Amino acid sequence: MTCATGTSHDLTGMLACEAPERVSLLPAASQQFTAMSGGEARAAFYASLPEDAPVDSYPVRVRGAMDGGAIGPVIVTLVKLPHWRVGAGEDAEKAQWREAGDGAISADGYLDAGRVLEGDVPRRCFGTTSFVSPTERSARLLGGQWRQFHGVVER
Repeated sequence: MTCATGTSHDLTGMLACEAPERVSLLPAASQQFTAMSGGEARAAFYASLPEDAPVDSYPVRVRGAMDGGAIGPVIVTLVKLPHWRVGAGEDAEKAQWREAGDGAISADGYLDAGRVLEGDVPRRCFGTTSFVSPTERSARLLGGQWRQFHGVVER
């Protein structure tokens, strides 16, 4: 975060992160800052999840207090995506299945079957994943070609 002051005096304050217990924060959950008169101060928080974290969304809130006011909250969400397998062929039982690596899933969670199948996408391909949500809530799965969704599964 960058805290800037357009005033003729220094600005001091404290930034603090609030995160679910599975999220590790570095260098600490809070940082003090001072922005010199007419300048700015920068603070960085690094948030990470352990490899065994459940598939879910993890909100990280940054709030602050400074001379004469409050900052935020600013919310950043870490997302643990499910592991996918992609199969190609006319029949799911006879399909050639491949594991989808990290490069096949975009930052917004879309699976690129073409990357998994190395550009050789047949007329039919299949995707499979499994996960248990730690909280009961609605879910939606979209399927089809890029920007042309053919099916929606909602729970």
